[in-house]
Amino acid sequence: MRSRTTGDQAGIAVAAARVIETIPPGAGAVVMGTGIVSIDLFLSGARSLSLVPLLVATIAWALLGILLAGRLLWDRPRFQREATLPAALTGVAGTAVLGTRLTLLGWG
Repeated sequence: MRSRTTGDQAGIAVAAARVIETIPPGAGAVVMGTGIVSIDLFLSGARSLSLVPLLVATIAWALLGILLAGRLLWDRPRFQREATLPAALTGVAGTAVLGTRLTLLGWG
């Protein structure tokens, strides 16, 4: 039974590495785009509806943060190379948009 558990753990590690490899440097655009939609809905008066894209943006932001940390740990040269690309700034912009939306929600 022990070998199956070890095999399952190896399979999970391979799957995690594959996911970390496939995330492009510009993935923060997902957070930025859904955050902008949430802000627009909020400012248009659809306050309850604006919470849906806010939730999506928050979950995407957290997952991308975890994946970014994983890439830093498992593939530091790639992390450093991609950090110099302009597309990497979408993570910064997405964080700013999400922060703006959370401020409109009353945080901060």
